[in-house]
Amino acid sequence: MTDNCWVWQGAKDDKGYGRMYIKNKGIRAHRISWELYNGTIPEGKEICHSCDNPPCVNPEHLWLGSHQENIIDALGKGRLSYCTVTTEVVPQIRQSFAEGLNQREIARKFKVGYDCVRKIVKHKTWKNI
Repeated sequence: MTDNCWVWQGAKDDKGYGRMYIKNKGIRAHRISWELYNGTIPEGKEICHSCDNPPCVNPEHLWLGSHQENIIDALGKGRLSYCTVTTEVVPQIRQSFAEGLNQREIARKFKVGYDCVRKIVKHKTWKNI
């Protein structure tokens, strides 16, 4: 197994997933990677990341699962949670990011969801702090 993520270098969507357009239809790059290495994605299945890195297209980091399995995985890894932070924590989150921690590491450190951290460091939320 390759430990390193293969980070998509092209366009990305607002959630950080690699994005390609084929016949004017936007498709996430990790889905294309899965199909190139493993074949067609069955109806009702999702391509999930074991590395929790949205732009990763390394086929060894991808697995086939149902929506429910993907949600259970996200909950188990702390990727889905409410953004319950205090005004004291917001500067700590931004400082951690400035010091080089990635957003997933920060989410784990403060026990909040990745999306919560992303919005804080991009000043989409808590703009007054």
